Amino acid sequence: MEAKDSQFKALILAAQGYLELGMIDDGSRELDMIKTELRAETDVLAVRIDIFLATEKWDEMVAVAKLLAEREPEDANWWIQWAYAARRRTSLEAARDILWESEGHHPRNATIQFNLGCYECQLGQLQESKWRLSQAIAMDRSLKMDVLDEPDLEPLWASFKV
Repeated sequence: MEAKDSQFKALILAAQGYLELGMIDDGSRELDMIKTELRAETDVLAVRIDIFLATEKWDEMVAVAKLLAEREPEDANWWIQWAYAARRRTSLEAARDILWESEGHHPRNATIQFNLGCYECQLGQLQESKWRLSQAIAMDRSLKMDVLDEPDLEPLWASFKV
């Protein structure tokens, strides 16, 4: 069993390394070498999400991130990834709905609040956006600087005091 574990871990690490170097096809090939019965493991699917993100395969990314959010709802990253892909595949409204649902699991997650602020801003809900952003910044002060760098928030920029 230990040999399988070390081979599994080595293939995951190799795939991640290739992705960091921008060698997406090589990373994917490493994952393809993992035994079929292990390909649904969270570690494998997490790297698959990174591949789908890099290749803009939004349908696949939505499917895998949704699966992981349902399997591990306590991990906010899966919800965020699911919403990100849904935004690109379907709509801002779909992404917002996913993050609204995630709030039940992660009421104090600054990234979720920040992303909701971005989505609300893009949907023209500026007051809701400001409220979400204030919640996010209260949870994580470092997000304050991100507000002025985030293109989704451009409709709000004129209202900020600099």
